[in-house]
Amino acid sequence: MSPSALIPSSELPTIVLIPGAWHSSIHFSKITTLLRQLSYPVTCVSLASVGASPPLTATFDPDISAIRSIVEPLVLSSHKSVVIVTHSYGGVPANFALSGLLKQDREKAGHREGGVIAIAMIASMAVLEHERCVDVAEPLEGLEIDSAIEDRPSVTMSMENAIKYFYADCERGEAEEAYKALKPMSLACFAGAAKEGVRVAWRDVRWWGYLVCERDQAISEKLQRWMVGRVREERERADRDEGEKNGERITVEESCASSHSPFLSMPERVVEFLRRAAGEDI
Repeated sequence: MSPSALIPSSELPTIVLIPGAWHSSIHFSKITTLLRQLSYPVTCVSLASVGASPPLTATFDPDISAIRSIVEPLVLSSHKSVVIVTHSYGGVPANFALSGLLKQDREKAGHREGGVIAIAMIASMAVLEHERCVDVAEPLEGLEIDSAIEDRPSVTMSMENAIKYFYADCERGEAEEAYKALKPMSLACFAGAAKEGVRVAWRDVRWWGYLVCERDQAISEKLQRWMVGRVREERERADRDEGEKNGERITVEESCASSHSPFLSMPERVVEFLRRAAGEDI
């Protein structure tokens, strides 16, 4: 893959990667390398709920804080354009972490530069303001969240379940290495809700896209497409209600024939999706 000539390197937005439950930056190493070869600045959030000791026992507020600690300086201090990329559970705290940081928020405040220009979700949870992750997600066998939290504030995936749910289309050796990098996950985050009055960012961000993973065993294709349909409907309604006030919302749905982790099994396909989120016409 050669460096992009479609957008000058000085104008490329910063890509902020937000992993899902159990996962961390090491799992994004393939797409990070490819994006940097294209001259994109890339950073990855370390979620507070992943590997926490002691585990989080209330809400996912610490994950929201972790995301804002990365995005806020990029937008407010460095005046960077930012593309938010979420995977799986990461879509929940990410969409509650961007208040005041969207591009149009900055423009309304009189700042021409900087702001979140796009949210690109990969097999990721898209919830409404009042919803918990467990209200929408399909239960995974052996992981009954509500009943498990009191007895097991955090849980570590078995290799068998990790490969089944996360890495079914990866080579066995790669899947095992990915499993070894997983960390315990604080279960309370799945059952926690955001503070009242916080609006999910997917409603208002100008470019919102979703990469559906058709062979996903963790978040089924059916559920992914249902979430996309619901988001699309809400964004179209907002455009009708607001007219030109917020600018036209762009909603994109793409698909790939992968399991839950295409950044491992199909990194080039994921990067294509992210380049379009960044504004490249490819």
